[in-house]
Amino acid sequence: MNGLVKKVIVYSLVGCLQLGTGAAAVEAATRHDDDRQRHEQRDDRRYQEQREKERRHQEELRRQQEQRERERRHQEELRRQQEQREKERRHREEMARHEREMQRRQHENEREWRERQARENERHEQEMRNIGIAVVLLVILASQGD
Repeated sequence: MNGLVKKVIVYSLVGCLQLGTGAAAVEAATRHDDDRQRHEQRDDRRYQEQREKERRHQEELRRQQEQRERERRHQEELRRQQEQREKERRHREEMARHEREMQRRQHENEREWRERQARENERHEQEMRNIGIAVVLLVILASQGD
């Protein structure tokens, strides 16, 4: 019986040791989970802050791009208005010149006047086409400059 008691005591002590070791492992594991959760929360906050920073940066880039686009459209509109004014000025000058040239001069006879009118009409038509072509070319060149 003496041997039996010794065996019970030894096995009981081994069981207690295993139980204590198991409890310590469980306790350590839960602390580890808490630390991991804290790290994950900290990492999650950092990630969210980084995402927010990136979102603000993208928003600023978008605003800058929109501002550049507005400025480009404004400059384009100013250039178009200037081209239109130039076309109108050239048209007015050509019409005034044409009207002067179409009037009969004191020293001209009827035949010379008609010949000069025909030449002037041809020159006038060509000049009016050139004014239209020049505006088209300016628009094309301006659009290529952008």
